[in-house]
Amino acid sequence: MAIKEESVLNQFVNEISTESDIIETQKYVEKGLPNKKEGPIKKIWDQVLGLWAYVKSNDVSWINKILPVAGLAYLVSPIDAVPDYIPGIGLLDDAGIIGLIVFKMGAVLTPYIKKIKKEKSEVEKPVKKNIINEESLKPWQRTIIIIIPDDNDRVFETDLPLYTISKAASLFKFSPGHPKVNTAYATIDKVIPDQYIVLSEYQKFYNEKKFSAFKELCASLGAKEMKLKSAVENGIELDIHANAIISEGIKIGMGTSSGKKKSIAETLELSFSGKNKGIKEFSSPWLDFEPKWIELRNMRNYSLENATIEYEYEDNLGISTELSANLEKCDISVGGKFEKINSIKYAYTITFYN
Repeated sequence: MAIKEESVLNQFVNEISTESDIIETQKYVEKGLPNKKEGPIKKIWDQVLGLWAYVKSNDVSWINKILPVAGLAYLVSPIDAVPDYIPGIGLLDDAGIIGLIVFKMGAVLTPYIKKIKKEKSEVEKPVKKNIINEESLKPWQRTIIIIIPDDNDRVFETDLPLYTISKAASLFKFSPGHPKVNTAYATIDKVIPDQYIVLSEYQKFYNEKKFSAFKELCASLGAKEMKLKSAVENGIELDIHANAIISEGIKIGMGTSSGKKKSIAETLELSFSGKNKGIKEFSSPWLDFEPKWIELRNMRNYSLENATIEYEYEDNLGISTELSANLEKCDISVGGKFEKINSIKYAYTITFYN
């Protein structure tokens, strides 16, 4: 076989006699090479890429490129010394040609192959074993998770927990249409246990949940009226002007000054009828983490009539545009356009029925 391989290789070598021939052959190889990573060739793919790196190097003269580029041209050529349609044998012949070139070039090619292997090892670092062991993770260790296919064969270079899609679906709660593979999700497990939201919508979702709980708390304490006194979003103080009054806490009024870039998308003013008199039972997991809410509830037991209280939301998970970008570089979706919320502070003046 070796004699036949060398004879075929020489035919390709003889077709290349100028630097222009090298350039044209490179273009031909570049188009067909990605499709040749199969069968026995897959096992020696590092050698193939080493040859290709040598051929593309500006440090190598065109004359020295003739042999490797001829071999690569043979590899991508539909004409084989042994046809590929003979199962296994044709591809073995391709591998034989590559092996012959690597042998002929010897130590000259070694640095290129070593570089390919090094780059490959850096990309395919093994995942830490304990990342896949879902049952051993505490809630705080899986605040952000990545969903992977059940038959996953990718290597993810990340410290974030990985869950197969079937495992995640059996353990956690997701929005309709989720979970999805190769997608990142986040949760505040201490507030809504095991509820995961796609990363791009996470902050908006939990801010809305918390703000809703805040309004319900005030209503349960017999609020007559709630008025937004000031608003700060991501460190920017906004001008606010209520343009609607809410009856029974149903409708929402919104308003901003023309000089501000963004509008207030939250309740500016709430008005409750006399039916809301009295203190009602209210429970929420947020109460365990909001001392100001607990203080307000306690003060109402002493017939508090007026109060100014600040609603606050802050990102404590470090979910940033940088994290989003890094995930997307690894082909991990965050579920849509990511809009960062650093902090929100709304100060409300509240009047209560007594």
